[in-house]
Amino acid sequence: YVIDIRDYHRLLKVINITNVIKESSFTTISSPAYREWLPKIDKYVLNHNMNVTTLYNLHDTKFNQSKRIIISYIGSLANYEENRDFINSLKNAKKFLLLFHGDGTINNLLDNYIKKFNIDNVRIYGRYNREMERDLYLESDLINMILYNRNINNKTCLSNRLYNSVLHGKPIIVFNGTYIAKLVERYNLGLVINSFDKVEDKINEYLQNFNYDLYESGRNLFFSSIVKDNNKFRDKVQEFLN
Repeated sequence: YVIDIRDYHRLLKVINITNVIKESSFTTISSPAYREWLPKIDKYVLNHNMNVTTLYNLHDTKFNQSKRIIISYIGSLANYEENRDFINSLKNAKKFLLLFHGDGTINNLLDNYIKKFNIDNVRIYGRYNREMERDLYLESDLINMILYNRNINNKTCLSNRLYNSVLHGKPIIVFNGTYIAKLVERYNLGLVINSFDKVEDKINEYLQNFNYDLYESGRNLFFSSIVKDNNKFRDKVQEFLN
């Protein structure tokens, strides 16, 4: 058998996951950082949640700086506290428009928050069709990927938004202390912040000093590693089936 582990679950404290993984043909994980909380066993194969087979899939990097800077959250809405704090740090800033696309557990909470404090530069659109996702990314300038590192999943996961933002040439904003933040720093994929103090200044400085060549080089290296990892996974599956 093969096990596929996509996130941390408290059930892992109940079952003997060590023996289960030891007896598997191999165990796939969606993030290398999962090794921090999994048994130290040489059975793991990385399988990114992105079906990329060639770097020709990458879109050109473009900013729409003739208008307001659009910062988008695209996907299932979760993590209320960090999104509330991010909204509060940029509330009513004329230069920035914060868009939230997707349905989730915090839509109503965010909607109530922006109404309560009369915040006029935030839009919450809710559910969208999958066919719209490409255009939602391309109409954005930056992608909101802010996660606090207060739980195991946020600290060690790799999000679909990470892959999609790099695929569509859109730098991401992340909070320090997560594995995603380490990748953003390693490959120059966006802006890493340590707090919400003077966020507007930090974003303006990032955009003013944006280095296209450095970003393009980083995203190519990042996707090259993904293609390499997923090819290894494909070979392991083929070996298993044979």
